[in-house]
Amino acid sequence: MFFSKLTSLWHFFERKSVLYTLGLVLTLAISILEASRGRALNFYIYSEATLDFLGGLNPFVGWSERHTLDVFLYLPPFNTLFTPFALLPQWLGAIVWNLLNFNLLFLAISAVCRLRGKTMRFMMLYVILVMAQALFSFQYNITIAYIFLFSFILLERGQYWWALLLIVISGATKVYGFFELALFVCYPQFWRNVGRGVLLLVAVLLLPALTVGFVGGIAQLYEGWFTAINVHSYRPFETMTRLILVYTHIDTYDIGNLIFAIVALALTMAIIFMRKRFRTTEQRAQLLGIIMVTIILWGTNSERNTYIIAILGHALWYINTERHNMLDKILIASNFILITLIPIDILCPRAVLNLLMDGLVLNVLSMLVTWIRMLYVTFAEGQRTYLAIASRHTR
Repeated sequence: MFFSKLTSLWHFFERKSVLYTLGLVLTLAISILEASRGRALNFYIYSEATLDFLGGLNPFVGWSERHTLDVFLYLPPFNTLFTPFALLPQWLGAIVWNLLNFNLLFLAISAVCRLRGKTMRFMMLYVILVMAQALFSFQYNITIAYIFLFSFILLERGQYWWALLLIVISGATKVYGFFELALFVCYPQFWRNVGRGVLLLVAVLLLPALTVGFVGGIAQLYEGWFTAINVHSYRPFETMTRLILVYTHIDTYDIGNLIFAIVALALTMAIIFMRKRFRTTEQRAQLLGIIMVTIILWGTNSERNTYIIAILGHALWYINTERHNMLDKILIASNFILITLIPIDILCPRAVLNLLMDGLVLNVLSMLVTWIRMLYVTFAEGQRTYLAIASRHTR
């Protein structure tokens, strides 16, 4: 009887309208509740920084003298792009911000699932709770997550200008998006796309000059940003640096960016050397999923709500692999429990949360095993399949 009800519930969520209604109600409830209580803190940071920018003040200089909020560290183009939200009353802007992010994430998941001819049920249900965590924080990470998906869809359609524009916007505001550029070696017109990317990058980086001026103002803005990110003190978040610290008592945080650069470079080189075998949409989607997990797992400042990018990347990889063994299913369950379920206060006692997440760092450990499994299936098993097919064609 119990399993019969679970099966009926699973089929119930197959309808897109049900998934959308669930996500919309959740988004509205979270947004109205938090905005009405004045707790949309990240949105307030974005808004105040943008209003400073529009008012002729450098948001990276003298911030603590003007505001009691946490520092603003996104790149200057973010302020230009965020202007429409900052001009709204803060309570309304916060709600609109979350609603827009949910709707675009929903559209991105729907569109990427259509590429595979699959329903979006699994992908949406897998990410919905970590999406809720990001909505509670009014984070920009949801935006970065769906930009990854939309730009991939545009790449698959051969719309390189638009794909590059989205990637450049993502990278020129929070850096993460630039790592998707590694996929371009798997598509035609590589050198043309390099040229297009450079032109778009220059254009986006210069957007703030429309407000602060091209002479002096833009240079001071970027100088302030560069100084701010270098003097700001971080702490180990939900990343490999924390995992290494907990289990080996070796503090690698000071060289965390170097370790991340080495891992990212190794992944990029692997994609370049094996690019000829990534000929299908499914194979390239697997690569994107790996990239999305890599930047969160090995980045130095990933927070719990940032894991929406990694969870979405894992889901993308999962629906684009043909065969799943028991380990794959265990990792889905493990990530869902440790990364999306347990961090929710009302679902997990604080003592248990502190033990599993802060003490044992099981969320990062689970994602590390997931990342290794993804690499093995896509590169090692995929390479053997590719060589077997190639040998048959040469006979």
